[in-house]
Amino acid sequence: MPPGRRGAPTDRSARTRADLAQGGGTARRPASADRPDARARAGAGPAGPPWAEALSAHVEAERRRRHIPGLALAATQDGRESFAQGFGLRDREAGLPVTPDTVFGVGSIAKAFTCVAILQLAERGKLALLDPVARYLPEFRTADPDWTKRMTIHHFMTHTSGLPPLPAVDRLAAPGVAGDPKAASEGAATAPPIATPEELLAFIASEGVEPLGEPGRYFSYSNAAYALLGLVVARVADLPYEDYVFLRILRPLGMERTTFSPEAASGWEDVAVPYAGTRAEKGRAERSSARAQPVAARAFRPAPALSAAGFLLSTARDLLRFADIFRTGGVGRAEVGRRLGRAPAGAGRRILTGESVRRMTHPHAALAPGLAYGYGLTVHRGYHGLTLVGYADGHAVGPSGQAAAFEVAPEIGVAAVELANLPHPSPGFAAHAVVNGALGLPLDARRLAFPEATCPAERLSDYAGRFAAADGVVVRVDATRAGLRFEVEGERLRARPVAPDAFAVRRGEEEVYARFLRDEAGRIFALHWGFRIVPRAPAPPRAPRPAAKARPSSRPQG
Repeated sequence: MPPGRRGAPTDRSARTRADLAQGGGTARRPASADRPDARARAGAGPAGPPWAEALSAHVEAERRRRHIPGLALAATQDGRESFAQGFGLRDREAGLPVTPDTVFGVGSIAKAFTCVAILQLAERGKLALLDPVARYLPEFRTADPDWTKRMTIHHFMTHTSGLPPLPAVDRLAAPGVAGDPKAASEGAATAPPIATPEELLAFIASEGVEPLGEPGRYFSYSNAAYALLGLVVARVADLPYEDYVFLRILRPLGMERTTFSPEAASGWEDVAVPYAGTRAEKGRAERSSARAQPVAARAFRPAPALSAAGFLLSTARDLLRFADIFRTGGVGRAEVGRRLGRAPAGAGRRILTGESVRRMTHPHAALAPGLAYGYGLTVHRGYHGLTLVGYADGHAVGPSGQAAAFEVAPEIGVAAVELANLPHPSPGFAAHAVVNGALGLPLDARRLAFPEATCPAERLSDYAGRFAAADGVVVRVDATRAGLRFEVEGERLRARPVAPDAFAVRRGEEEVYARFLRDEAGRIFALHWGFRIVPRAPAPPRAPRPAAKARPSSRPQG
């Protein structure tokens, strides 16, 4: 990946200032976007593919089984809308239905927007992907000055910088989860917030954060890295990150119902209520599904420190405009949401060069057999001869009431977006069903199937222990006669070996890939779980055994 040319950040142009004054940034959107017609509100799309009826039945059955209040699914075939439907309720208490234009939180899909912004700046020669992050953020410091200097923009984009999970995750998300019943139960709502990326920089420096290893060695998912990438965009473009995304991505694509501002969205019609489920409501019988008896969380709120990592609001139809650029090689062509009665907004607008799209969808870091991470996207090569690109997020750092996914199969011209107002264990099941339908496969065919392997029984004890990360993730692993058992958030999960030091852990109907990491001496020092490195916790010291009481002697004394 050759680095692009660099240039010094420039001042805003007069046109940029005028654009923002006329309603850019995060505050205003065209009023026409607030009045979808009756056909769109009813969730109707144009005549769909022959398997559309089966798709609708499948998604609705799964939504009910997973206790998801509301879900939207929209898809395109060769850039033309082929399916658009709402399922369930966006507001259960008011009985309001979901439509393809319902606004949801989209979680970490926001990271793909951040990568597009970085690549746009690289195309213009404003930065290079192999530049050190410290060139643009001189305040950036960790406990290892040498490794800090070697952390590049590319490392941040691929989660390979070495930044560990931070103890500040609750403080970063605090504004966005205030009032959320799930967050309150976990202490996030009362955490003193880190309100800006600059404050995050200061926190990392003050804490003396120890990198996991030299840059490029380990993949460990980092919301902090993406928060700082947003600050890089702001400094290089001389624009607030949110305004840059609006001017260079959202508006050119015609994404009129997408915003970082919950305040702006509150004035729109058709906005989802986020829902959460508390652990107390999660009985043993429900552990294979999502959250039983979901409760309404507080309405979406901003968390400015994490805008570039996950605090974006959008709709299924709007996100299709974005997803489609990975089918076209960077040109906005998706024709969706014809309710406005005009030519499709964003058609023909180039967002990225073809080379930038290839960089973004290149498998830079391996995640699991058949699955890799690109730039803000996952890349799955070899699905029945196809490459699938997209992202799925069902446990966002932001408002807990969201699950979001998009999936693009460029070889067959298919793109699909799925949004829901409750996290669940299988985000993306509906979007993936669209690809399966187009291929003539069973709608519930899985994206990944891990191989079978064996693990000698005498080695199982090597993996046993408690693994804990600074952001609160705790995984307990026990070796039993039946094999390994994982305990996560009170759930006891079965695991099967799939490769040396790697196991597939059954969580609900899905399998999570878990890999144990060894140091140079061959000792296991961490667990790769949830795409994060979770260090092995020291074994607690054993309590000393009480001294044995002296038994009275039977011998005669004297």
